[in-house]
Amino acid sequence: MKTNLFFGRLVTTSIALSSIFIMSQPNNSENYRLATTSIEHTSNLQSSQAQNKALLLQASVNQPVTTPGISLGWVGSIFLLASGAIAYTTIAKKGIVVIKNDEVGIVIKKFNLNPFSPKLQAGQIIALQGEAGSQAKVLVPGSHWGYFPQMYTVRKEKVIQILPDEIGLVVAKDGANIPSGQHFGKPVECKDFQDAVAFIKNGGQKGKQLAILQSGTYRINTELFEITKKPAIHISPDEIGLVVAKDGANIPSGQQGQLFGKPVECNDFQDAGAFINNGGQKGKQLAILQSGTYRINTELFEITKKPSINIPPDKIGLVVANDGATMPLGQQFGKVVDCNDFQDAHAFIQNGGQKGKQLAILKPGEYEINTDLFTVYLDSVINIPQGEIGLVVANDGANKPEQQQLGKVVDCNNFQDAHAFIQNGGQKGRQLAILTSGIYQINTDLFTVITSANATQYGMKPHDLQVYTIEAEKIGIVTTYDGIPIQSDEIAGAPVAGHDNFQNGQKFIDGNGSRGLQEEILPSGSWNINPWFARVEQVELTDVPVGSVGVVISQVGKYSENKDGVVEPGYRGVWNKPLRPGKHVINTKVMDVEMVPTQPITLDWSNKEKPFTNYDSSLNAIKLCSLDGSFHFHVEVTQVIRVPEEKAPTMIYRVGKKDSNSANSSIKALIVKVLQPAVENYFRDSAQNSEALDFLEQRNDQGRQAHDFIKSALKDYGVEAEKTLIGEIDLPDDLQQILTERKIASEQRKTIDEQSKTEKVRQELAREIAETEIQEDLIKAQKSVEIAEREAIAQRYRNDVEIERVRELRQIELIALANTIDVIGRDGWVDIEKLKELVKLKLPEVWVSNSQDGGSGLIDAVMPQVLRTLKTSTIVSSDVSTQTNNTLSTSSSSNNSLPFSHQVNKALETSSLSTVLPED
Repeated sequence: MKTNLFFGRLVTTSIALSSIFIMSQPNNSENYRLATTSIEHTSNLQSSQAQNKALLLQASVNQPVTTPGISLGWVGSIFLLASGAIAYTTIAKKGIVVIKNDEVGIVIKKFNLNPFSPKLQAGQIIALQGEAGSQAKVLVPGSHWGYFPQMYTVRKEKVIQILPDEIGLVVAKDGANIPSGQHFGKPVECKDFQDAVAFIKNGGQKGKQLAILQSGTYRINTELFEITKKPAIHISPDEIGLVVAKDGANIPSGQQGQLFGKPVECNDFQDAGAFINNGGQKGKQLAILQSGTYRINTELFEITKKPSINIPPDKIGLVVANDGATMPLGQQFGKVVDCNDFQDAHAFIQNGGQKGKQLAILKPGEYEINTDLFTVYLDSVINIPQGEIGLVVANDGANKPEQQQLGKVVDCNNFQDAHAFIQNGGQKGRQLAILTSGIYQINTDLFTVITSANATQYGMKPHDLQVYTIEAEKIGIVTTYDGIPIQSDEIAGAPVAGHDNFQNGQKFIDGNGSRGLQEEILPSGSWNINPWFARVEQVELTDVPVGSVGVVISQVGKYSENKDGVVEPGYRGVWNKPLRPGKHVINTKVMDVEMVPTQPITLDWSNKEKPFTNYDSSLNAIKLCSLDGSFHFHVEVTQVIRVPEEKAPTMIYRVGKKDSNSANSSIKALIVKVLQPAVENYFRDSAQNSEALDFLEQRNDQGRQAHDFIKSALKDYGVEAEKTLIGEIDLPDDLQQILTERKIASEQRKTIDEQSKTEKVRQELAREIAETEIQEDLIKAQKSVEIAEREAIAQRYRNDVEIERVRELRQIELIALANTIDVIGRDGWVDIEKLKELVKLKLPEVWVSNSQDGGSGLIDAVMPQVLRTLKTSTIVSSDVSTQTNNTLSTSSSSNNSLPFSHQVNKALETSSLSTVLPED
């Protein structure tokens, strides 16, 4: 190294002297670059030499520089430079080491010429003070002179390159010994292990190091440090990292949570030194690694990747804690603590989370949970289909009182909040509350839910879990299995308000509802009824047929103060308002409805065969005994009764029922208890007070008296006796013979009387027939007169009408004639009249005019043409006239005179002509 220093000085001096003579002309600019370059090349000099050299160079730099061209100084400088270069290349070439930018030089000194220099101590492998052996300092990129191979071995190695997804684990081969029980060297200031001297001097310890190398480039003395590259820890979004610390403090034996090390501040286990310094504990860790990339010393920490907990939409997560506080005796589920859905294991332990099954569950979603501390089981959500219910059994909770059958209802969000169930006093066992249709997230470790799908596993039938439907035209009679006992004098529980048709069992219990048969009924519809709480029996509505009323006999209700009669509806007893025809909602388990016909009922006391269902099926002809007791006979009686609608309750109250299992038993009871004794006793008493034949002869009187007696007897029962009729009386043969003879004689007399009456009737009939015939002729004559009178009146009316019509027509003709004369003159009119007369004659075709006779000349002008026309039409006209005359003569022959209208026309024509024609 001293040789290297000598040659360096020689070269530097040559350069300095040559620079003095290079320039002969002054130059005010200073060459700072030279100064800078010179200082850079003296970086390896000793500090005192470097200072002297700097002063020398500074003095040289401050001298003015001239450039006169080739001179003596220039020649001298070239000589000196050439001499130095020759010496450097021939003598010191082998002592130069060049380190590239991506390299580091590891220096190993083979021997030390100075016998007084210190030697490496036993076990020491790195030289800090020039001792022979591996040198602490390394050669950085650049040229290094003086490392002659005879004395030094320089091993060039690539720099340590740690990629972004890698870390570097470090093992120190030299340094202080690690204390007993410590497994890793403590971190010291050493520029990330690039300053070996600092590592040793700052107390760096031999062995595995807590500190690691992050991504980057490092120039590290590999004689001192062994670097192992490891991939960084990458936790995917659907993963977690479980951590086990291989070193650290021991977990205290009395620490709560004895299986896991407590969390400490260590930058997610990336700062191993902080983990140890902050009291991190050896073993499994409560803290986990969430998704991300971590640069962790895997020699200290063992990282195990586990999938995160994924709860599908149709599942829940049941949680078992493998560590935590011990639950009290008898408690089966760990209490709920604030721990972010078990994702904060430390909070679970710190807040008193208990070991074992947990009340809280995981709902659908993603969870980053320490699966070493918590075991999560998936179970299906509870799905109650439409039209069904679910029954619940609680596997934990408070004990029920002895007399209570079902667990009380508590606020727990339909068993979805297990913590609230326990906190609010939910009771163990079968529950009063039910689940209606829907989807529920329930802790199935705490609650067993029975549905139609699993009903058979619990001794039930699937239809037991159906929503109970009461059909139309029916009602449901309810029997409850829970509640207070029914009082001894009651047969059914009294109504309770607010239980929503037995769907809210807790309201029923809280309202002191009784266990057993209920007075209230379920109307038609669908009801969510807990089959553990109530049983329902469907019955038909009470149908009161037309022609009847239903009398209600209630066995429940308040007691009425009216002890002697019917009561108002709602009270116990016979209701005073009967049910009218139609269908009625009646609980037939606590109320009887007696049908009472309101139409007349006919009862026959006879020996005729009758249907068993008849009211009078048991009634026979009444056997009677006469006054003297010698004769016995039977009599048939027909009795018609009617029960008014408003009196039906009174009849039921007083008569009651004979047979509660038969229809209309009240009417039969009325017959047996009241009517039959009254009728039979009356007729027996009446027969004993008269002879048999007299009884027969007085049957009409007997019937009236019997009717009055029976009517009076039925009045108190609200029944009307409408008719009492005595039918056939069956007398003995002897009496029957006498009666027959009497009857024959009576009939003969009746026949004679009838014949006499018949003859009288016949005579009267003959007289009436004769009178009838005369009366018919008289009527015909009277009718003929009336017809003639009416015809005469009609004829006069027709004549008057005809006269009036002819008069009006003639008046019209006269007006028309007058108007014609005014227009053509009197002479013209005369000519026209003449023409009319000529038409009636047979004229020749030649006309000789004589105009001297006067006139208008019209005849002379038209006469020839008229004659020709008339000749042609005369034949036809004569035929028509002949037919007309024949018709008129025929019609006239029926009457000796002309028709009245013709006579009227002639009279009017004559009078009109004489009136209208002007005088000559």
